[in-house]
Amino acid sequence: MNSPRMSDLIRRAAYLVVFLALLIGFGKSLHAFYRIFITPDPADFARPWFWIQVAWSVPLTLLAASSLLFRKPSRANTAILLFSLLVAMYPFEIALWALNMDTSFSREGRQMHFEHLRKQGITVDMRTPLNVIFDLRRAGVQAVPTFSPSVQTVPSGPLFPLSAISRKLTVLCNHSGSYATYISDEHGFNNPTGLWRHRLPFDIAIFGDSFAQGFCVDQDKDFSSYVRHKFPATANLGMSGTGPLAQLATMREYLPFLKPRLVLWLYYEGNDLDDLDRELRDPMLQNYLMPGFTQGLIRRQGEIDLVYLEQIERKLKDFRSTPPPTPPQTDSEITKTMRLFRTRGLIFSALRARVFSRDPVHDKSLLDSYGQVVLAADRQVDALGGKLVLVYLPDWVRIKGRLADLGYQQKEDVLAIAKRAGIPVVDIGEIFRTHPDAAHGFLVYAGSHYSEEGYRLAADYVLSRLPEFTQSGSRLSR
Repeated sequence: MNSPRMSDLIRRAAYLVVFLALLIGFGKSLHAFYRIFITPDPADFARPWFWIQVAWSVPLTLLAASSLLFRKPSRANTAILLFSLLVAMYPFEIALWALNMDTSFSREGRQMHFEHLRKQGITVDMRTPLNVIFDLRRAGVQAVPTFSPSVQTVPSGPLFPLSAISRKLTVLCNHSGSYATYISDEHGFNNPTGLWRHRLPFDIAIFGDSFAQGFCVDQDKDFSSYVRHKFPATANLGMSGTGPLAQLATMREYLPFLKPRLVLWLYYEGNDLDDLDRELRDPMLQNYLMPGFTQGLIRRQGEIDLVYLEQIERKLKDFRSTPPPTPPQTDSEITKTMRLFRTRGLIFSALRARVFSRDPVHDKSLLDSYGQVVLAADRQVDALGGKLVLVYLPDWVRIKGRLADLGYQQKEDVLAIAKRAGIPVVDIGEIFRTHPDAAHGFLVYAGSHYSEEGYRLAADYVLSRLPEFTQSGSRLSR
């Protein structure tokens, strides 16, 4: 046996292992910093993932660089350490695979959900929303996307629509393998055609963001539809992309034409305070903090339709239909195991739930502003003879494992604001808590909107609580 030759081989192998570790660590560090600071992902889940990438890639880079340049620690010891850590993870990864544990994180949750659907034999529509709209228009259907309210310019001046295009097939999103759609009503909301002709007063009006609007289910499977089964005179005025101030504005514009006995205001803890922070900087929306301000939107639906239709035509003008993207190539179970896919997912999910969701996240001034908006909404509803109820919608992180944590997403502060205003609260987390696996039973995947069953459960729970908020002299009609 040639001992010097073997020693030389070991040194070369150690050098190669450490050099590869340096390349991987440095490359991952650059990638993470680029995604965090240069091209930040707007999705809420992305930033924590890249900070986790920084947490391991930077130390790896420093360790490998120190070993290569200064031999502290020695290259052999560094290679043994890295190899031992890597090998030690695989029994854990194999155990997760054997137990069939779902450790997926939000970034790949949708892709994994679609993979699961395909394994069940369900055809998955991989087209983009614009592809879907283009194809529908080629077939003679004047389909449109949904819009998030924003300032528009019309001949009469600035216009801030709080609804979408009226009387059009509206393409939402895809959670089930096919795109959810609905035909918008005469004012651009997700309601059955002709609902606005119902005699006054209405039973219920529902406000909120995309959860109220009905993402990502068909029209008869959303929260408001399940409520409408019991109370037909129920109007849904939810609109994606809105926060509390835009929803107050929507109440100001449309409630006088409904005069509902009860208003259900859906508060989604995942982003409503973030949306409010953004809305408070909008000059048009700020006007709604002044009593009596209105744009007269219910009489301006023609202008709203025109401005949005012009935007769609501009987008489609140069659009060339491309073949629907092929389903992404999913890794085999062996490849996932080699990549430590489940271990990485478990670490990310745990850190996201316990580290990157620290509270509080908003200062007192924003909470005071939210309190001001809540009081204004309560006065608006009360002036029309109605009762305002706040429906608290938990996000995926809470449903997954923080149902009892009042500090998370400043829930305690939000509930205290409602209590001071004398507004009753229905906490959907209370009914989710009674189900052992609510995160998988009532959300489609991590970070998604609620499933059809989730919306149904939430609506049924709210309906079961309605007797607490309606007196015998002002019962809701049936």
